[in-house]
Amino acid sequence: MIRRPPSTLFPYTTLFRSISSFPLNQLHSKNYVSERVALVGDAAHSFHPLAGQGLNLGLSDVTSLASKLIKARRSGVDIGSDKVLKDYERSRKIPNLTMATMMELFKQGFETSDPWIKLARNLAFKTASESQILKKKLIKEAAGIT
Repeated sequence: MIRRPPSTLFPYTTLFRSISSFPLNQLHSKNYVSERVALVGDAAHSFHPLAGQGLNLGLSDVTSLASKLIKARRSGVDIGSDKVLKDYERSRKIPNLTMATMMELFKQGFETSDPWIKLARNLAFKTASESQILKKKLIKEAAGIT
């Protein structure tokens, strides 16, 4: 470890010479809703940061829940009712589980030493890169614009 003298921009900066790592974990709640409670974002799911999708999915959760609550309120329905909250859960579970599956495949595709899996991974990336339609679809999916 090297300690730098205080500077005006970054006082007491510490530099580390060793490389560290942390496990890539992801978690997903079995249920997003309970009696008058809804989980959104990292409370409902957490993704390892391989593709930076945690924030996008969390924002999509919030957008979906807000939409369901506004619609219920305007219709005179109790916003905490089981029907409203289950509707939110149904709207977000499949997209979130799909992304969790994709990120796990992505992670395993890069962790493996199996040459066949590496070949499949490389072909998948090459295909996605060369297909404008597929590329646009993947970008929209990653950005939460579906």
